[in-house]
Amino acid sequence: MFDKNAIARNLRKHMEEKNISINKLARLADVMPSTVWQYIHGYSTPVIYNLYKISKVLGISVDNLIKGIDDGKED
Repeated sequence: MFDKNAIARNLRKHMEEKNISINKLARLADVMPSTVWQYIHGYSTPVIYNLYKISKVLGISVDNLIKGIDDGKED
């Protein structure tokens, strides 16, 4: 199981770095804005497919999103 609080921290960090809003991320990743909101506040653990879609939009690896590890490549 994933640590939803770590994912929330990493997601917020990368959203801030890319200056991307909840609504924009949701639209680009094809998920509901309320879902993204739940992820960034640690209320919900993302399913792997949504992690994949979000990581692609942010230009980071899934590992980076889950654990904060930047392996220099996207999954």
